[in-house]
Amino acid sequence: TGGSLTPDKKPMDLVEFLGQVAEEMRVIAKEQKMNFVVTLPRRALTVKTDATLLRVVLQNLVSNAMKYSSAGKTVHLSLRKVPRGMEITVKDHGVGSPKTEQKRIFEKFFRAKNVRQMDTDGSGLGLYITQTIIESLDGKISFVSTEGKGTAFTVRLPG
Repeated sequence: TGGSLTPDKKPMDLVEFLGQVAEEMRVIAKEQKMNFVVTLPRRALTVKTDATLLRVVLQNLVSNAMKYSSAGKTVHLSLRKVPRGMEITVKDHGVGSPKTEQKRIFEKFFRAKNVRQMDTDGSGLGLYITQTIIESLDGKISFVSTEGKGTAFTVRLPG
């Protein structure tokens, strides 16, 4: 990857952290007349990660989900414990990504054709930066997308 990113990893409660990020994102959802549903476990889940970097990732994924969905749609943010880690999922019911372009979604400056046609601002750097950050946190990011139906990004962090 490009430059070196040195995360400052500290133990933190991922449930509480996501709750805080969700509150910030709720404001944007309300402005855009979207539903924002957050599903978090009831008990604390501690993970050792860099809160500042993880916040950038979540803000990027949630704001993308809202940007590429229309008013009245729902964006979901959820967290679940999985074997040897945690999974954070951001799911939308937006434009989705064309199957032929999905393999390029994390490329620097790449923007799918259907997204460019929507005339939204974008540099094509958000998902590239997101993937770079997640890798620096020893995590993985993956997605499932269906054009016209939506996309779900899943971030897996070791825990």
